[in-house]
Amino acid sequence: MNATIEDTLLDLFHQIIEDPDRIPAVPTEVWPEDAGQRRLLTSFRAALERLQQRQQDRLDTQGRFWLAVQGANDGLWDRHISSDEYHLSTRWKSMLGYEEHEIADNVEEWRKRIHPDDIDRTLAAGRAYINGETDSYEIEYRLRHKDGTYRWILARGAALRDANGKAYRLAGSNTDITERKLAEQQLREREEQYRSIFEAASDAMFIAGLDGRIVEANPAACQMYGYSHQEFIGLPTTATLHPDYYHLIAESLRIIQSGGQVPNQLIALRKDGTTFPVEARGTAFTYLGKPHILGIARDITERVQAQQLLERRVEERTRELSTLLEVSHNVASTIELKPLLDLILDQLKVVVDSTGSAITILENEDLVLVGTREPQSEEHIVQRRFPLKQMGPIWEILCRGEPVIIDNVQNETSLAQGYREAVGELLETTFRYIRSWVAVPLKLKDHVIGMLSASHSQPDYYGAGGAAEAGARVARLSLPGALRHLAGDACCSYCSLPRS
Repeated sequence: MNATIEDTLLDLFHQIIEDPDRIPAVPTEVWPEDAGQRRLLTSFRAALERLQQRQQDRLDTQGRFWLAVQGANDGLWDRHISSDEYHLSTRWKSMLGYEEHEIADNVEEWRKRIHPDDIDRTLAAGRAYINGETDSYEIEYRLRHKDGTYRWILARGAALRDANGKAYRLAGSNTDITERKLAEQQLREREEQYRSIFEAASDAMFIAGLDGRIVEANPAACQMYGYSHQEFIGLPTTATLHPDYYHLIAESLRIIQSGGQVPNQLIALRKDGTTFPVEARGTAFTYLGKPHILGIARDITERVQAQQLLERRVEERTRELSTLLEVSHNVASTIELKPLLDLILDQLKVVVDSTGSAITILENEDLVLVGTREPQSEEHIVQRRFPLKQMGPIWEILCRGEPVIIDNVQNETSLAQGYREAVGELLETTFRYIRSWVAVPLKLKDHVIGMLSASHSQPDYYGAGGAAEAGARVARLSLPGALRHLAGDACCSYCSLPRS
């Protein structure tokens, strides 16, 4: 009976060797149910069935693994550490542009394709994992493609270790992450560009959360509002706004959250409590993956001041024109000479600020003083004659229809010398106060018949920009026909003009 069971077992083993994928029929029925041989064969068949099931489970697992690998489009690698044998899958090679036969299965084929800047840290990461210094193996590095470019690779692997923990086999996969790396690089470049714009902008820019607190501010904002960067962070936006404008915050937030933009002209508030006008704009903005508000403020102090200055000038011009119009009406209705001259001199004081003023009319080769307003009594100098030949270039300029401005009559310019020679001893008495002097020609039918002058006790009073304005204002005093008889038989020989 023993020989028979032995023969049966040997026969079963031969069948298994010939066809490992099939479980042979085990003849248990030839022995009685209570026989030991039957129980032995029954146990043997059960063991074969368990082995077959485990093999099927392993095949199923391998199939799922390979399906997952193929679906993930990863390249596989397998390294026997002791022998340095290295197996590279077809996909591993095709990821780098190679056919199966173009890359040999050895570790040097992998090592020589690592980017020079990555090779040290890549090999170090592998050694650290094999030596048990790290718990996992995962690294990003670059491998050279067949076309000479480099592909970014995410390598992940696991080791098989013996009872002492020594690794004897390392296997894993390579994933091509080049597109992700390029996208990350482009994102970093855009972030750097945005940061550069943010930092370099001359307008104040700050980012605030929906709770109204500032989370970021650019240098222009710090300078404009007087806060350090550290002070700005966490500051409520209301700290930068005059209280009169608090009522705009809720409505502005509603518009921004609905996708709109909010332009406003506001009064901003500095750290020191001073205020200034700004042109502000708010818009929705994503910062660190969360919704925020980007605020931009431009200091428009100069624009507002320029507008205010323009309004003042318009007002002054309107008042001046009204005054000139009143002068014209009053002069036109005046017949007597003395009131006419007094009116002209009084209105000259309104148009041009002066300490003194005078009207002189051409008679033959002299200018005759016919009216004056001086700080002291002037009656004794009325009808005083000033020879043209002593005035130097002053009369020549007036004959060209241009104003004459002397910044300081004490200077050594040709105009100042001509003035001093013309007025003579009066410069020590009646005219001793005079430092600045401006004159414009009086014309009648395009002929110069005299001059209208204003003087001031301060030097340079009519100098620089004030000179042109003063001259222009004096020149706008038009003279009516009532002055015609003042010319008499005057002759402007220096201007080559005919007698009036």
